[in-house]
Amino acid sequence: EYKASNLGESECVEYAAVEPEDDIEITAHCMHLDPIAVVDIYVVDNAVDGDATIPACCHSGTPPTVDTVHYTYALECNPTCPDPQGDPDCPEVLFDFNEFPEYSYVFDDYWYKYGVKITAKSNSNRNSERYTPLPKDEFPIGSAWEDRYGFEENNPSTYTDDVWDISLHNQGGGAARVFNTLKPNGDFGNAKCQVGNSNEGDSDLGSPHGSCPNGTPGKVSGGPGVGDGGHRNSNYANCPNPALGNVLIIQEQMKSCPDDSSKGGTITFDFNPNIAGDIDFTFAKILDTDEGVTPKIKVWKSNENVNNAPSTPVFTTPKTGNNGLWYEQFSTNGTWQNRYKGLKRIQFVYSGSGCVAEIGFKPSKCPPASPPPKLL
Repeated sequence: EYKASNLGESECVEYAAVEPEDDIEITAHCMHLDPIAVVDIYVVDNAVDGDATIPACCHSGTPPTVDTVHYTYALECNPTCPDPQGDPDCPEVLFDFNEFPEYSYVFDDYWYKYGVKITAKSNSNRNSERYTPLPKDEFPIGSAWEDRYGFEENNPSTYTDDVWDISLHNQGGGAARVFNTLKPNGDFGNAKCQVGNSNEGDSDLGSPHGSCPNGTPGKVSGGPGVGDGGHRNSNYANCPNPALGNVLIIQEQMKSCPDDSSKGGTITFDFNPNIAGDIDFTFAKILDTDEGVTPKIKVWKSNENVNNAPSTPVFTTPKTGNNGLWYEQFSTNGTWQNRYKGLKRIQFVYSGSGCVAEIGFKPSKCPPASPPPKLL
């Protein structure tokens, strides 16, 4: 039931045998004294539990005898959402992964909020691309599991959390996982890693570096980081203020403890043009680029096929040495500023260990400013 015109009369429409995937469209008019449109929905089904009464105008004859529930939605009438065609003044978005719990895997957290899908692939899993994991009860089983995750499993929902955590990586690893740089191993309080085990965790990804002084402007107190590249006197001193906190890694195989893949791989950010529009890649921060072949950054323009090689030249990051921290502000870099505009995909390519500490981008479509309809 809803207000069907500006004159105030209500209309009630019945839809039978409605399926979850059905799309039903109505136009509800706003109230005169309050800038909202009110929609009342009555659900009649044996699967619900309720004793709501449907107004007489909404049905003929005897009211339904099966259970009925009543929902009332209030929708804002004032236009608070951005122009869907794009807003040049959209604010810059920062992904630093600190909104995620430590040790967690990245799901579709950024998809609905920013229109961004994060995909990880490890070079150690038979070149089988691994999307970041779904909740246990949504995983495919049997051959579908094998195709996506590199090993067979028929009933993952029966796993306890501990067994699940290990089983997810018992073959190829490759999922995108949050790594807390303040707790790089068990000795620094990482609950997923064994204390005193040098094979658990990764001190190269600790931050800040242990040499970072106390009380120095722009620095923080010494931390768990180890390696010449991150020393406070190096060109890539790992002494951020505030501390990095969480970063994103490609999880190593055969480990429950958070650890980046020693064989490298890719971390890819794909942007939904219907939510984010085209994006401008503004900056990136990477920790611990100490391999012989340093990480590379590839980008695809909005009109390019991601299955083909991108037209934009590949950006090669410098070698920072163990635990070094590298940062590049592309939005002020004369060479790369225009190259990194109007993108649909950003991909970090690793030949060995490493992480994405932060990325920044500016979408052409702003994230929704208003909340979804309220349930009264």
